[in-house]
Amino acid sequence: MKLYQELATWWHLFSSPADYAEEAGLYWDIIARHKPDIRTALELGSGGGNNAKDTQVETEYVYLIKEADGTVRCIHDRTREGIFPRQTWQELLTNAGFQVTFEPIPHSDLEPDSYFVIVAVQGLPAAGG
Repeated sequence: MKLYQELATWWHLFSSPADYAEEAGLYWDIIARHKPDIRTALELGSGGGNNAKDTQVETEYVYLIKEADGTVRCIHDRTREGIFPRQTWQELLTNAGFQVTFEPIPHSDLEPDSYFVIVAVQGLPAAGG
């Protein structure tokens, strides 16, 4: 996606890191609870997929960028994104060797228990062994 490659240096103008301070703290607490000695992690952000009615969504993005010299350029991007129910995530991640839990996100802007984060930890001993 162009926003994360060609336009990455512009991202802070669309979405300030300070806007995510509460969320970052919540995620860090969840990670520390499940894997306190963590050294690396893969974060798969879900974006605003809560209006999807299907498992795949095609999204069109258009960015108008005004450069310092006053010129304006238009950049278009199209992505196909997947949105899956909890059970699908559980099955896919478990089959890939992860221990999976779903943690509620107690964010001040959200109704209690309305959103969750998927915690998938790899490399844990198998149950009973």
